[in-house]
Amino acid sequence: VANCVNGFSKIEFLVNHHRLWGALEGAAASRAEDMTSQGVATCVNGFSKIRDALGNRELWVAVGCASVRGVKHADARGVANYVNGLSKVEFLWGDQLLWNELKKASLSILANMNSQDIATCANGFSKVESALDDAELWDSLGSVALSAVDEMNHQDVANCVNAFCKARVLLSHGPLWQGLRNATVSVVDDMNIQELVNCVNGFSKVESLRGDREVWEILRRAVMSFKKEMNPLDVANCVDGFSAVEFLRDDRDLWSTLGRKTVTMLRNMAPPQVAHCVSGFSRIEFLLGDRILWEALGKAAAAVPKPETRLDSPSRSVVGKSIAENNAVQAPAAPAPGHVEE
Repeated sequence: VANCVNGFSKIEFLVNHHRLWGALEGAAASRAEDMTSQGVATCVNGFSKIRDALGNRELWVAVGCASVRGVKHADARGVANYVNGLSKVEFLWGDQLLWNELKKASLSILANMNSQDIATCANGFSKVESALDDAELWDSLGSVALSAVDEMNHQDVANCVNAFCKARVLLSHGPLWQGLRNATVSVVDDMNIQELVNCVNGFSKVESLRGDREVWEILRRAVMSFKKEMNPLDVANCVDGFSAVEFLRDDRDLWSTLGRKTVTMLRNMAPPQVAHCVSGFSRIEFLLGDRILWEALGKAAAAVPKPETRLDSPSRSVVGKSIAENNAVQAPAAPAPGHVEE
């Protein structure tokens, strides 16, 4: 099962083959308990690439339970794959038992991780809200990342910038950000638009880097060279990121380009992206009188649907609950009062 998941997940034209993935999801859910640590990690990594599979609660509860067991025996790459894959399953983000086990496994093997594993772990944990204030976790990840920063490629650097800017405990870690800044300058020519936007968004949150003209001129020039390839999320993050850099707010070429891209892409922006654009453009004084831009932003904001009222209470750890239920089924029944075992 694990080998099929791994193999088929690499075939692009099969990722939407519903019948195939439905069969593999059912097989994995029923057999996850019997898989080796490597097999579970392989399933986590493979299924996390299949959009339809990400909402299969039965699959991920079974795989999550197996992960609690399997991650304890995984090597550095295996742990990174567990963290990366499980971080894509939104309903598991609040599962404290699962993420505590992933944290313990990661900390125990960080010294054996290479730059790619470190970046993968950091990126995964950065998606889990409950992990973002964990000083022990982020201090450890920041330290190993700094020691490995010279070995990072363009993807590793962008993933680390994207992850570490979300960990509030690291925003004032001067040596780490200087190291990532220097690494970005070294590999910027190899970055794609998403990686560049990650750096724009990340560095804009680090106060010590907002006045660094060299790095911002390099990022501005690189992003503008990809302006035809930007998607709505890229545009919104660039508006948000570049607007935080005061000396770039008078750059008419940059902001006129971002303004035109925004107007054409607003219909495809999610509510948070619309909000980022409103906030960002409001800092650009020469655009405050641009009626076309602001009418488009107003129309997009007015079209945002109202959130539905949720009456359900927060769910418990689904992995912990499933493990407890399984243990209860397997445990022998307690003797009745007064009964004496022979």
